Amino acid sequence: MLTNFITNISPKATPVLNRLRRVKASGVTHDFQTDSLTTAAENKQIEGEDYSYTAIVPTTRLTNTCQIMAKTFIVSGTADAVDLAGRKEETAYRLVKAGQELATDMEWGILQNTAVATGNATTARTFKGIAGWITTNTTAKASADIAQVDIDETLSDIWTAGNQGSFMTVCHSWNKRKIAGFTTGVTKNIDAEDKRLVYSVDVYEAPIGGLIEVVADHFVPTSSVFILDPDLWAVAYLRPVKTEELAKTGDARKHALNVEFTMESRAENGNGSLTGTSTS
Repeated sequence: MLTNFITNISPKATPVLNRLRRVKASGVTHDFQTDSLTTAAENKQIEGEDYSYTAIVPTTRLTNTCQIMAKTFIVSGTADAVDLAGRKEETAYRLVKAGQELATDMEWGILQNTAVATGNATTARTFKGIAGWITTNTTAKASADIAQVDIDETLSDIWTAGNQGSFMTVCHSWNKRKIAGFTTGVTKNIDAEDKRLVYSVDVYEAPIGGLIEVVADHFVPTSSVFILDPDLWAVAYLRPVKTEELAKTGDARKHALNVEFTMESRAENGNGSLTGTSTS
């Protein structure tokens, strides 16, 4: 007898994609603008004095390219008709699975250091991911373990740049474990019922930046740690995720899920990255 259950332990979580705001793109090349305040300085005026006027400084216009992602599958009429262990209909199961796979591909792409490609008849368009956008507050670790001072100094650099927002630290499992080993600014709890030591750091209290959420993400480059302000990023959709049943071929049905989107980096210097950390 075949059990009516399907086990799938593949990574499905997309914490960064889920946290970023969604906006609309209006073209294959997506334009967005950034701006900043002038440096604070002494400001005093003489009573009755006529003002002097300063020419405005144009906003900075940035672009990124919309990338198409897709998942496809084909299901025979027989596959949908027979008694399937663990699911009622093959097509419904495959649609859910393809949707999960598409979401994880989106998460992966968002986090990578990919160069923009405008595309042509033989080359797909590619957008620049988070790792490619962050260029100001970066530290190369040369295969060394991440240390508490690395997080603190990066947050200090971000604060100096002017960002006092709410942050999340996104990293792979090895660096999540290293952060859990920090000796200050973290909380390790005891479960009162079974006396277990819960050795998990989900929040780090930094000297600058306050409470920082620490998130493990399967799709972060293994040797990278990102300190992100989710409010300074957006996912811009030219075409949101769509499911289509394509032309039938014989005794089989074809299906496709696709999405066309890009990333907005609204102030890369309000974020930080550590690269080249140890991975084992």
